[in-house]
Amino acid sequence: MSDQSRSVSRIIMGGGAASGPGQRSMQPGQPRDPNFQDVYSNQIRMSVNPTDINIIFSALIDRGPGVFAIEDRASIRIAPMVAKILLLHLQMVMECYEQVLGEVKVPPQILQLLESHRQSMLKGLQDAMAPVAGDGHAE
Repeated sequence: MSDQSRSVSRIIMGGGAASGPGQRSMQPGQPRDPNFQDVYSNQIRMSVNPTDINIIFSALIDRGPGVFAIEDRASIRIAPMVAKILLLHLQMVMECYEQVLGEVKVPPQILQLLESHRQSMLKGLQDAMAPVAGDGHAE
């Protein structure tokens, strides 16, 4: 990571010292699990159920001339309230990022794909919350 990107990271995240090879955490006094891993991702997938949201972080890997694969790197399950806080924090981070570094454009085909995923997640949640026929609940 360059000095400039570390500085931008500190500005956006509101952190103190930049993290580096010799440091264990961006925030002084905040311990890290010994198994902590720094994972790069340029692809994500999400799933949702009534109790949590799962985010799978992946990376597009070049396997040779014209051969690419998506490799899953990490999966994080979070409670809906934590997801909402993450959403608000990401909105703030992106506003700051774009104010300093310029707009990040999302291709229209990605927006269409997101809308398709929204529809299937909504249906999945509605189906999961629908009473099961014959379970004794009034309809």
